[in-house]
Amino acid sequence: MAQSRGKGNVLTDKEMTEEEKHALGKTGAGLLETPTHAHLPRNVQKACQDDAFVRAVQTELRLKKPPARGLLETAIKRYRAQPKEKKPPRRRQPPKRRGRSPSPPPPAKLSKLAPAPAKPAPLADQNAHAGALVVAPAAAPSQLAQFHAAIERADKARKGEKTVSRVKSDPRPKACKMCRVGDAEYRTFASQKDAAAAFGLTRQDVSRLCDNTATTTLSAQFEARDADEGVSMSKRQHYASVLRAGGFRFNNSDVGSDAGAFSVVQRGAWVRSPPRSWEAALKRFGEFSEEDWRKFVAATGEAEAARVDQMELAFLRSGAASLAVKRRAGTTGHDGYVDEDYDFERAEREDREAELDRLRKTDAPDWKVRVAEDEIKARRRRAWWREHKQRVGSPNGYFASL
Repeated sequence: MAQSRGKGNVLTDKEMTEEEKHALGKTGAGLLETPTHAHLPRNVQKACQDDAFVRAVQTELRLKKPPARGLLETAIKRYRAQPKEKKPPRRRQPPKRRGRSPSPPPPAKLSKLAPAPAKPAPLADQNAHAGALVVAPAAAPSQLAQFHAAIERADKARKGEKTVSRVKSDPRPKACKMCRVGDAEYRTFASQKDAAAAFGLTRQDVSRLCDNTATTTLSAQFEARDADEGVSMSKRQHYASVLRAGGFRFNNSDVGSDAGAFSVVQRGAWVRSPPRSWEAALKRFGEFSEEDWRKFVAATGEAEAARVDQMELAFLRSGAASLAVKRRAGTTGHDGYVDEDYDFERAEREDREAELDRLRKTDAPDWKVRVAEDEIKARRRRAWWREHKQRVGSPNGYFASL
C-alpha cells in the first residue's frame, strides 16, 4: 500500500481511504494477539503509544510513513467493534438409506504360479583328489534320538539311580542339610526354617544357599543343600518304553524286572546271537544306527504280530474244544454219568415254554409274550425239519412233491 499524498512525518486520517483504515485496524489488532507484542497493555490507547508496535504495523502494511497514533487507535477500535461473521449452523442431514451391498466382483483368474525354488542341497566339501562333491551326512532323526534317550533312562533305572520326587512349588517343609564352612559334617533339619533358627539366619537365606543363589558373603560362611534324595526310577515304565520302541508286544506287568525284560528282548530279530543279559541288550540298542534300528523294528514287529496271531488262534481253538466237551457233558452228574440221548434243543424249548408261562402269569407286556411265542414256534419248526430231513429232504423239495 503506497501513499503519495501525505505530508509530514506521519499518516493522518485524511490521507487514508476507508479500505486502508480497515486494513490498518485489522493488522494492528492481529499484531496485538501475537506473542511478540503480548507484553503490551490491553488498553489499545496505551498500546499504540509504543513506537515498536507502530513501526511493526508500518512494516506489515509496507507504508512509507508510520500511521498517526490516534489514527491507529481509532482503526483498531473500529475493527474490534465490528460484529464478527457467524457461521451458519450446520444442519444434520438425515441418514442415508443403505441399499443392498453390491455383489462381489468375480474372482480374478489365477495365473500359473511359478514353482517354488528348490531347497538348497546340504553343505558339501570338495574332494581335492577325485574332484567330486562329498555330501555331508544328515543329522540324526528325532525318533532315533528319542530312542537313545529312552535307553539312557532305562539304564539309570537298572542301576537304581534316584530322581527328585519334589518340585519347587511343593508347599510342604523341605528338609535340608547345613553347616558352617570348615565343619566336618552337615547337620540335618526337617525344614529350612529350623536350619535358619539354628544358625541365626532367615529362611530366605537358607533357601538361597540350597539353590546356589546366595551372596558371596553368605556363601563364604555357610553351606546348605536339600536333603531330599528322591525316589528310585521306575523300571517298569522305562523298560516298557524301550521295548515298545523296539517293536515288541508284551504286558507292562511282565517287564517290571531285569529278568522279565530280558525274556521279552530275546524274541527280537537280532542279526547276531541274542544278548545274554538285559544290560547287554541295552548296550546293543545304543549301538544301533538309523538303518539298523529301522530294520530291527520292522522285523521284530512282524514276528511279534505273527506270534500274537498264533496265540489268539490257539486260544480260540482251546475254547472251542472245551465248549464242545462241555456240551457233550452237559448232563454230567456228580457220579460222572453221561446221558447220550439228551436233546439240547428240546431242553431249550422247554425252558422257553416255561419262560412264556411265567410272562403270562406276571401280566408282562404283549410284545414280550409275542417274542417268546415266536421263538418257541421257530424252535419247533427247526426240530421237525431236523427229525424229518432224511425222509422229505429240503423244505423246497418237500413242498414241490406235494
